Amino acid sequence: LFRVDAMTTLGADDFGEYLVGQWRAAGVKVDTHVRIDPRHPTSVACLPVYEDGKRAVYCAQGWNAQLTGRSLLGGSSSASSASGEGGDPLPALDPRYRCFVLGYPHVMPGLRGPNLRALLKAVRQSGCAVALDVNEASNDASCPLGPDEDAYRDVALLHGNLEEAASCLGRQAHLRAKYAAKAAAKPESGLHQPESGLPLEGGLEAHVSLADVEEVAQGLLDRGVGLVLLTLGPNGVYGAASQDEAKLRRLLGRCAGAFANAGPSPEGPELGPGQGQVDLAGRLAGKRLRCDAFAPGGEVNTVGAGDAFLAGVVAALMHATSPPPGQPQGQP
Repeated sequence: LFRVDAMTTLGADDFGEYLVGQWRAAGVKVDTHVRIDPRHPTSVACLPVYEDGKRAVYCAQGWNAQLTGRSLLGGSSSASSASGEGGDPLPALDPRYRCFVLGYPHVMPGLRGPNLRALLKAVRQSGCAVALDVNEASNDASCPLGPDEDAYRDVALLHGNLEEAASCLGRQAHLRAKYAAKAAAKPESGLHQPESGLPLEGGLEAHVSLADVEEVAQGLLDRGVGLVLLTLGPNGVYGAASQDEAKLRRLLGRCAGAFANAGPSPEGPELGPGQGQVDLAGRLAGKRLRCDAFAPGGEVNTVGAGDAFLAGVVAALMHATSPPPGQPQGQP
């Protein structure tokens, strides 16, 4: 449905060659924003999958340890020569792009705190929506954008599980301690039965009350995020959108007025007002949602689950106003 461009730097090695081949086979464009540079190896991660379907991550950072906003958007691919993130403005992103998806920022030391904020600001100012996946943010110290009250002001969509999202607020340790104490106080069950009735399976996200989930989501909205989506393992998904319609429209950029019959992006046709354009920000503002988890058959393997979920959400946002069968094109 949409054109997808990969944006990274790879080493001149077998892993880099393999990735490029896989991307091309899947239709991902690699000729514009993928660099091959032999000075560092391609980043590699090993993910062992346990019997319960969960997994760990062991990562050799390689080029990920060198990436910066300047190397992603254009210019030097070296962290040392891209240190002027807070000085000269970053290169502008091609205005045809509609959404910029960034994952695992905490494993990229050149994309943390002010440097990451500068990158996301440059992307948002180009009119492109920013989707930030905080997967693997494992503790409060790994808060990717820093503790400032408005640190997330350029993020249209933030996705993570409850622990990852809580770490963005510096509250993961607090929630862990709170529910560990409640579990210890109920030795007969071993776990705390939450007030919301969420089933007691999985990690922290399955132990907490709905009130705590809502509080984490609201905390991120208060920091400036437009849309928060929290994946809760066997408990499904919780979503929350800012009540500020104007802010949502600004953050969603070219996704704010989605087109019911727009073609693939960024080459797809754009229609004028009244020709299929729908105000997505107006539809989403102030909404809250709970969705049950999909029950898979067979063995459970969570590798790529969050990535696939976010990809589906981004695609849905860009094609959200496709009319149901039988409804004329161009109608909300």
